[in-house]
Amino acid sequence: MGKLSLYIVDTETTNFSTEGDVIEASFYRLEDGEQRTWFLKAMNPEAITQEALDVNGHKLEDITWQTKEGKEKYRLPKEVLPEIENWIYDDNRSKLDRVMVGHNVEFDYRHLLALWEKSNCQDTFPFGFNTIDTKVLALFFDWVQNDNSRRYNLSNIVKRLKIMKRKFHTAEGDVLMTVDLLNYMYKFFSELIENSKEPLVLFGEEIE
Repeated sequence: MGKLSLYIVDTETTNFSTEGDVIEASFYRLEDGEQRTWFLKAMNPEAITQEALDVNGHKLEDITWQTKEGKEKYRLPKEVLPEIENWIYDDNRSKLDRVMVGHNVEFDYRHLLALWEKSNCQDTFPFGFNTIDTKVLALFFDWVQNDNSRRYNLSNIVKRLKIMKRKFHTAEGDVLMTVDLLNYMYKFFSELIENSKEPLVLFGEEIE
């Protein structure tokens, strides 16, 4: 069995529910540090909410192809999905060996899966069911240190841990900050285990 392949992922959407569309998706393959970002046309204009657009900054007239710039930037899902799949398949892993990583990753996983389903491509969705949520890692990070910030959105965590700030609510920027956050957590927990003189005990059991 090969080593798991981690992909840090973020999406921007037209609606906080899966009735909306993914209009920006960015993937970072941890194994080789390659990042790719795609912009997609909104296929269900009725589901677009101004609240979502206020968060991500995408313009209604662009994502619905009412402008020349929009037609050039945002592409049809039927064109984009094969490109995403082919790029991901370069890792020569099975979908069960790929792990989707993100901050509040359930949101991105559900929206991406819905994107493939709406395009009748669910059989070629390149991920299995395993995910890692950096929000949960941050909660556990505080619990280990007997701390509790009570605020675990990405912007707050990045500021608190002095991680390089990038443009929030762009899929590409959020992915890069999540990569830095994942590496921060990896280093912290690796050193914690390596430097522990006593056996690490979690939930009443020693971990060798």
